Amino acid sequence: MTTTERQLPYFDHLNPQDLVLRNNPRTITDLEAEEPEMLASIGTHGVRLPLLATPTPEGPAVIDGFTRVLCALHHKQDQVPALLVDEAEAEEWQRLVDQWIANEHRRGLGEADKAAMIEQMALFGFNPDDIAEKLTTDVTLVNAALKVRRSEKTSSLARQHAQLNMVEIAAISEFENDEDAYAEIVDTLENRPAQLHHVMARWRNELEARQAREAELQRLRTAGVNVVDSAELPETARALSELKNPQGEILADKLEEHQSCPGHAASVRSTYLGEPRVSWHCLDWKTHGHAPRSDASAESGLTEEQKAERQRARAYNPQWRAALEVRREWLGEFLQRKTPPKQARQFLASVLAAGDDQVTKAISRGNRYARTVLGDKRIDRLQAGGRRMTEDQVTMLELGLVLCAYEHAYDAAHTVSTWRSPTPADQRYLAALEGWGYTLSPVEQLVLHPDTATATPEGEAA
Repeated sequence: MTTTERQLPYFDHLNPQDLVLRNNPRTITDLEAEEPEMLASIGTHGVRLPLLATPTPEGPAVIDGFTRVLCALHHKQDQVPALLVDEAEAEEWQRLVDQWIANEHRRGLGEADKAAMIEQMALFGFNPDDIAEKLTTDVTLVNAALKVRRSEKTSSLARQHAQLNMVEIAAISEFENDEDAYAEIVDTLENRPAQLHHVMARWRNELEARQAREAELQRLRTAGVNVVDSAELPETARALSELKNPQGEILADKLEEHQSCPGHAASVRSTYLGEPRVSWHCLDWKTHGHAPRSDASAESGLTEEQKAERQRARAYNPQWRAALEVRREWLGEFLQRKTPPKQARQFLASVLAAGDDQVTKAISRGNRYARTVLGDKRIDRLQAGGRRMTEDQVTMLELGLVLCAYEHAYDAAHTVSTWRSPTPADQRYLAALEGWGYTLSPVEQLVLHPDTATATPEGEAA
């Protein structure tokens, strides 16, 4: 019995080669680029959700499920499940209504629901790799989902903020035990969501620096050193680098000798890179017979303006370090695009015309960061003449080389003060990124508007 002779509706398994594909409401030109997840899933599991089709003289015509059929054809599968229904030619408009309903009102699972389903899969005894394989998804997402489900606080956050993806939600959970960090992150999520990644990166750096400081403090205490908080040093204290012994020798150079002094003490602070740095002090230098170096500088000798500038540096420098991480993550994704952004050629021309020092130096020294981001193979191919590469491919690689050259320069020592004294090249670079969709952090915004860096950011510790 043929499909036209059976009573409708009925269920069947059909060969996708026999299906008629016409009037597809969704334009698909490249399955691998536009529907990679569905393509991978159907390649592993086949078509599981039946499509809708109606009998016609040419064969069963698809009403709903065009993309599923295209994926099955791509994988050369020989059958797909289908529900055959009646569709009168006199009511062709009804087909459009049905397609609108089927596609426009369909929505995927939210991240909280995905996490719950993945947790249930784990309860059946599947490990993360098994779950990722069966769901044709990345194991990173599976591990993130399981992490989310381990905390009711994080699961609740996922339900409240549907715009977050699983990895972002899991990352927020890392800060649950730090009240200040978690409070600022949630406040940012609710009131300044565009700054979420910048704030999280800053807190992540701060927590890592704090852990490194604690480890160093513990090492010093174990060694029997008197450890003090640098913010609570008594007025009688002074750094050994600013003191000398009766022989006129700088005490910092005689550290072992000073260990026997009753005022011997150490404090630990974090450097710009988050590494612990030990400073040595005498807690009562006058009583213990030391003298100040004639050329020693002290905080008390600074003007109010200089003190305020130090406060701004302490607030903005960690922001700059965090922004560098977020910016590079964004840049890595941005440079994977296949077509250049608007004004790409104009930007490249302006950089060449200006002869930006960051770019020329990085390129002349091998532009190591570009090779990290773009890969040696692509750069070597371009270096060899770029044969068989399209204009768009060449432009994107050119753009990548230039943008990475700027980032290469920000690995140098001057990067810390970029927000304080930006060059036209710094401004050209960040303005271009902002125009292409990158969200500047507050400290990066100072590069474009340096006159606004007049005070310590609100809420930042001095």
